[in-house]
Amino acid sequence: RFVAASFAETAGLLPGARVVHTGNPIRREVRALVPAQLNDELRNVLITGGSQGARRINNAVRGCARELLERHGDLRIVHQCGKLDWDSVRTAAAGLPPALASRYHAAPFFDDIGNRIAESDLVLMRAGGSSLAECTALGRPMILVPYPHAGGHQRYNAAPYVRGGAAALIDDAECTPQRVEAEVSRLREHPEQWRAMAAASLAMGRPDAAAAVVELIAEASHDTSRTAA
Repeated sequence: RFVAASFAETAGLLPGARVVHTGNPIRREVRALVPAQLNDELRNVLITGGSQGARRINNAVRGCARELLERHGDLRIVHQCGKLDWDSVRTAAAGLPPALASRYHAAPFFDDIGNRIAESDLVLMRAGGSSLAECTALGRPMILVPYPHAGGHQRYNAAPYVRGGAAALIDDAECTPQRVEAEVSRLREHPEQWRAMAAASLAMGRPDAAAAVVELIAEASHDTSRTAA
């Protein structure tokens, strides 16, 4: 009776179906978080490739972390890199001067990633549906590096947020240390753009998606019962 969709654009791909843009349900503990207020400038960057990490992103960050931290004296980077790249990321972090190392925190995995998102001023990540839903529910601006395989589906995920002004896009093949440094620095040096992205992200968030899906289920169940009667 219904198709509950994460993206409004899905309706155009399913002619004849009753598509309801509910958004993608997110965890209760994430919905309960109070995101940090944005201050005068971008200071806290969260970088994640998901629970398994993303080598392209990890390599780019390893190659530009020092330059970013040197260029921006109060910038802090939190980096979830996954287990596979942990040794190389840890080695790179150990090579930072102490003053810079104190502002770079890397780990294979964070159990409290929702809190990390809420505390960030910017999230650089892949473009998985759940991650996008959580970041926008918390109003976090994003730099997205869509996973290029599996039919390129993450490019479709990313497109509405880029078009809506909530995110900047870096193609996977262009995710180099130089490009990542340039994108983060651009937002750091143009706070009006960064704030506009945050406002767009919050406007696009659907924190009540789970409740909307439950309402559809209840409506469908009611229709079924009435038809059977």
